[in-house]
Amino acid sequence: MNQSIEQEILNAAGKLRVCWGVQGMPGRGMGSYNILPSGNMNLILRFSPCSCQLVLLGPVTELTRVEFDESSDYLGIVFPCAEPPSLADVCPSELVDTFVDIPRLFGEDIGSLSERLLALPDFVTRSRFLEAQLRGTGSLLRDKRCHLATSVLEAHGGGLQIQALADGLGTTRRSLERLFRKELGLSPKQLSRLVRFRRLLLNLNARIHGSLTELAVACGYADQSHMIREFKEMTGRLPSEKAPHDLLEAHAGMHTRVSHHGAT
Repeated sequence: MNQSIEQEILNAAGKLRVCWGVQGMPGRGMGSYNILPSGNMNLILRFSPCSCQLVLLGPVTELTRVEFDESSDYLGIVFPCAEPPSLADVCPSELVDTFVDIPRLFGEDIGSLSERLLALPDFVTRSRFLEAQLRGTGSLLRDKRCHLATSVLEAHGGGLQIQALADGLGTTRRSLERLFRKELGLSPKQLSRLVRFRRLLLNLNARIHGSLTELAVACGYADQSHMIREFKEMTGRLPSEKAPHDLLEAHAGMHTRVSHHGAT
């Protein structure tokens, strides 16, 4: 298994993004990095002395496997669903559970960017370098109302009723649903469910609740059975079957696959 690492970093605008990286280890064969359903978007860079590729993935609504080869290093940055990066002439609704290749980043050829990353000593340095390149990136969301609504859902951890969200924005539920479908390719209810699931994962990792019943209540689920059912649907596993931090290495129930072509 190739070495995998994650780190949370804060960009200049104060928005939290999660970086993940996989270091190539010749002789270990092919492997994969699994991305859990979140509604977020991922910028994924594969680079080696021989080849490189940059893709924009998401919004991710199903368990997704990023395949990697032993000769390449991988670096990914997760963008909150309220802040999809304006790096391609495409709307997030066109990228739900799929991806698009990005040949250039802010005018720089991906090959040149790869060479600069390879010259850096470690994952942390590389992630901070790429983060610096992305500072000031605009949002792919073209409607400010959708950006605001998404931010509000995030702030409430998926626990806000959709009707209450629509009322707070001075619109109707049906209009809000049309807006979300157009901009994100998701309904407000779908996104709320994904945000709640992310909240569940954070609480599982923190291990601050004594029982699954307490955890379900804290994360906004109707009851323990509801939480377990959604957890299994999202991950292919039960909450008790694997430690939360190992879920990214699970291999069950994959639906979307990101296979970087041209790897050597």
